[in-house]
Amino acid sequence: GGAAINLASVRNSLISNNLLHNNHASGIAGWDDGVGNTFGTRGNRFFNNTIVQAPDGRFALVLINGSINNQVKNNILIHTGARGSIETDASSRPGLISDYNVVNNRFSLNETFITLAQWRAYGYDLHSILNPGLATLFVNPTGANYHLKTGSPAINAGVTVTGVIDDIDGNPRPQGLRYDIGADEVLVP
Repeated sequence: GGAAINLASVRNSLISNNLLHNNHASGIAGWDDGVGNTFGTRGNRFFNNTIVQAPDGRFALVLINGSINNQVKNNILIHTGARGSIETDASSRPGLISDYNVVNNRFSLNETFITLAQWRAYGYDLHSILNPGLATLFVNPTGANYHLKTGSPAINAGVTVTGVIDDIDGNPRPQGLRYDIGADEVLVP
């Protein structure tokens, strides 16, 4: 398949609290159904997902072929190989809002690799965190425990988003002063 979550022409939906790891295709792919740029994935909210791609996988998030007006916030979008966090094209940039994520230093715009600094020059991910390493973020990534560990830079680093009131485990958000980034919200005693 093309992605763990494949969104052909999906509109005005909330995609949240998903944990996707070790995928060999894309993590989440938003695209057109093959009729041109008329039916791209549009107006969606990608909030509080944790995506950790396999070294041979494609990008964590793909928005191409007229996938406009999408919001990407509070996500962990990590690739453990040579690809990166987000792939998009010129037809999908209108209305794209991407910020408060944990990302790699690699993106793709029009099938050209660019750095986080170059991505930020377009106004994207200005408050996002560069991936500090899986062991710094998660409890036990080698054992597939992708809960945020104590001291993770993703804790209290997100922003309030509409429609996401709990985490992947059903714990209310936020627990601290701000939302945590990713599918997990660390419980505060």
